[in-house]
Amino acid sequence: MFKILTLTGIYSIILSLYVNPALAQSLLNDQILISADKSVIDGILVVITLAILLSPFYIYINHVKKDSTRKRRLLRKFSIKDQNVILMMASVAKADHEVATSEIKKIRQTIENLTRRKISHLEIEKVIEIASSQFNAHDIQGVITGMSMDHKREILIALFDVIAADGKLRKEEREYSRRLCKGLRINQAFFDAVWVDYFEQNPNKLMVE
Repeated sequence: MFKILTLTGIYSIILSLYVNPALAQSLLNDQILISADKSVIDGILVVITLAILLSPFYIYINHVKKDSTRKRRLLRKFSIKDQNVILMMASVAKADHEVATSEIKKIRQTIENLTRRKISHLEIEKVIEIASSQFNAHDIQGVITGMSMDHKREILIALFDVIAADGKLRKEEREYSRRLCKGLRINQAFFDAVWVDYFEQNPNKLMVE
């Protein structure tokens, strides 16, 4: 509709050039003002549309950044590698929405054996509280720049510690393991090898649910 009106306006200007030059100039000026106003309005609408489209993305990125900062602040006394292991263990413990006492004990034991640092039951509960209930790559530092195979093995062993703590392998834990391997670029052969080594040294019965 706007295009039709615009063409009609231009036609009127051309026609008036032969009838009334002064009127033609006036119409031309009005047409320029209308075009300028339309361009400004279009520009404003584009900016508003982009702001609406990008705001959820910005909010999400900001939330992830704050969430990550809060987790690192709570675990600041540990090294980056140890933080990775701790957050992963707390996260997998929440994966099935049922954190068993045996899992909390195993997390605490693993952390103290790994870091040679004491950590209270309350601190473990706080970490579990803020941990993600599913694997998120942004919780693990070093994913983008690359992680050593030894560190990946360390993370897998800690994962198996938590999974085996209550003697049950639930589907949520299997899904968590799958996403973790994908996020950390751990192939099936390496996962299977670490799994076999772990359960050969820790002959715990594991019931698959």
